Amino acid sequence: MKRMLFTLALAMTAAGALAQGAEPAEDKIVARVNGEAITADKFDHLWNALPPETRKNYELNGGGKIGFLDNYIDRWLIVQQAKKEKFDQRQDVQYELERERERTLINLYVQKVVAADVFSEAELRQYYQDNRREFARPERVKARHIVVTPLSMPVYNSANDDAATEEAAVQKIEMLKKLLADPKASFSDLASTYSEDLSAKSGGDLGWVQKGRVSPALDQAIFALQPGETSDVVKTEFGYHIARCDAREPAGFTPFEEARQQIVDKMLKDRQADVIAAGTALTKDLRRASAITVYRENL
Repeated sequence: MKRMLFTLALAMTAAGALAQGAEPAEDKIVARVNGEAITADKFDHLWNALPPETRKNYELNGGGKIGFLDNYIDRWLIVQQAKKEKFDQRQDVQYELERERERTLINLYVQKVVAADVFSEAELRQYYQDNRREFARPERVKARHIVVTPLSMPVYNSANDDAATEEAAVQKIEMLKKLLADPKASFSDLASTYSEDLSAKSGGDLGWVQKGRVSPALDQAIFALQPGETSDVVKTEFGYHIARCDAREPAGFTPFEEARQQIVDKMLKDRQADVIAAGTALTKDLRRASAITVYRENL
């Protein structure tokens, strides 16, 4: 049973975060939901705890952090409604909440305390130095775009503006091109108002784009730009785009701080037997030091 407990905990490590402690961020608020604040510190923790692929999907197709916040608000509304109906006070729900709390506490303790005794911070850094090629990062561009699709479909822009036909899409993208010719025009504001995909929620933000991660024509346009430059109209299978480069980063290596969790996950997998052994030894020590009474007749 104890072995199963720690095996289960190890299976959950990919979803957890074995990060070093950090000073709390200034208590800024990213949203209020019916008067309840979602702080920047809490939101950043939730964002950073997402699996890398999920976070990447948000950045490329889901509106980035704004899109994630939107989804989190939807979930938080259900939490508020459940509490309003006192659903969280039902006995069966209380048991489930306590079970989830215990599971999370065990998993985090295994990751942050038990595993820390199996491999040290120095070993993590040594692995990073010895395996630098694993953390090579190609050139990338921090980009935004405005996209107009010649289809009737739900839009996420603040104007609820949708070009439903090819002709309307061409007229709209040309209008936007003229607006962007004004040096005072804000690309992100125009994207929020008129762009027709989820990135409109974050001012057209595509995040850091690597070569080959977007449509070939858009990819070529993005990587031809220097910071502050805006592309001409680009046609892809999705519609008409105008792209902007916010920053460029040459090829290099992911910093250790960003790669740390990846290294931890690998070591947890490679040294699973050692972590299980450490957890089992800890459990035995705790049993010897604890007062435990089992009432078998009540089972």
